[in-house]
Amino acid sequence: MTKWIAIFRERMNNERGGMSILTIATLAFVILGSAFMFYYFTVFIEKRQAQNIADAASLTAVQEVKKQYELGLEQRADETISDYLEDLQKRQEAPDDGEGLTLEEMIKDDIQTPELEEMLIGEQFDAQRDWPLVVKEPHFAEDFTASKNGDLLYERMVQYSNQISAAASLAIQTNGGNTSEGSLTFPVEREPKFKLTAARTLNLQNIGIEEDIMAASAAGIGSKDIPIDVSSKTPIVIRW
Repeated sequence: MTKWIAIFRERMNNERGGMSILTIATLAFVILGSAFMFYYFTVFIEKRQAQNIADAASLTAVQEVKKQYELGLEQRADETISDYLEDLQKRQEAPDDGEGLTLEEMIKDDIQTPELEEMLIGEQFDAQRDWPLVVKEPHFAEDFTASKNGDLLYERMVQYSNQISAAASLAIQTNGGNTSEGSLTFPVEREPKFKLTAARTLNLQNIGIEEDIMAASAAGIGSKDIPIDVSSKTPIVIRW
């Protein structure tokens, strides 16, 4: 009898030990799973935030690019009108042109946009305000072809790269991003658009993890009214 009691007690002790190991293993699994889920959701949130930062910086950058590009179009429109009016004066003064037309008559013959025609006749043209009329005017189409507009946009991107990168970097910093790493590439896929990359630093001091999470955002420039062709341009990369 004593022998069977001893065997029973031994088996009970073994089962208790097994239960203890199972409990420890379960707790370890729960702890590891919780840590993994915490890390996973933290990274997910940080990635979303990084994307928001890239989108905000992209919007800011495209606004700066658009501003510099339109200033270039404004300057070109002003030069185009100046050259046109100077040419009209020469045509009127030329002794052998045989036209015998006044400046007003020549403008009416050339210009197809009524609003622009009226401004030129009344000497009320203001390049800062009226440059879109010049860009879209059929008589000046050769001065604003898709290729020439693409050249202008590309030149302005290169010339004002510091201002563009500074605007993007400020947007990244304002939204909590990492300004030590990022870039803007133009053109992308031979189209008038750029790709901006930005970083968001993931810092989990409790578990000793620190890494940069990168995000990218693309934005286009231009409109149907003002065609742009940059298909032959070598992509430039602006870094900050």
